Amino acid sequence: MKGKRKSLLLILTIMMVITIILLDKMGFKKTIESCENHGSVAEVEEGILSWNVSCEKK
Repeated sequence: MKGKRKSLLLILTIMMVITIILLDKMGFKKTIESCENHGSVAEVEEGILSWNVSCEKK
């Protein structure tokens, strides 16, 4: 019984991590698109666990 609970918890944890990564990438792409749609150039600084997008006029 405990083995089934641990494996279920592990599967749920992996699914949550994958979901968080995918949502982060979607937000990153939308931010860049929004910047470019307003006639600006997106400058991206990526860190290990973070990213920063700044919009600069052309």
